[in-house]
Amino acid sequence: METIANPFASPQAKQVDGVLEVAPEFGHFAERESRFWAALIDGALLWVLNVVLGLVLANSLYPNMWDFYRNQDFQSKSTAELRREYQATQPGWEFKIGMVFVGFAVFLAINGYLLATKGQTIGKKMLGIKIVRTNGTQAGIWRLVGLRYLPFTLMYLIPVVGPIVTRLIDPLMIFDKSHKCMHDEFADTIVIRT
Repeated sequence: METIANPFASPQAKQVDGVLEVAPEFGHFAERESRFWAALIDGALLWVLNVVLGLVLANSLYPNMWDFYRNQDFQSKSTAELRREYQATQPGWEFKIGMVFVGFAVFLAINGYLLATKGQTIGKKMLGIKIVRTNGTQAGIWRLVGLRYLPFTLMYLIPVVGPIVTRLIDPLMIFDKSHKCMHDEFADTIVIRT
């Protein structure tokens, strides 16, 4: 009896010489170390840009922000008085949430073209890896932004749980046999060597 291949079956990863191979026509999974360093490069670049942009925006929206620290006699005031003065001059939660979206916009501004054309961020390009669909086709910009990056940016905003999921659980999933983080599973993507 002849076996008929199921055209609707999910792609299967093969193992060759201890290395997971996606399919011969589009390469091997990226090493965990490459993904780590690419994420570190991207994160450092975004951190610097967001800190500078955040300080500029905070200083323009909250011109009295630094007054709390200048000429402050911390010894003569109660903790409650200091807390009230601090809260009156510092950016509130609205600004902090807004900065998450500004940071996402900065991420898209510096990586959008590479993501749309090559499936790479600056860090991934530097390390010779890229994002593709699990069937090897190019992942579209809407899949990358709408399913891979934006949901985890929004999840980060959930108090306590969000940062634990996005900054701890998601990256630790890379140690699974599939080499896929949670955002890869969610967006049906993989990261391969170029």
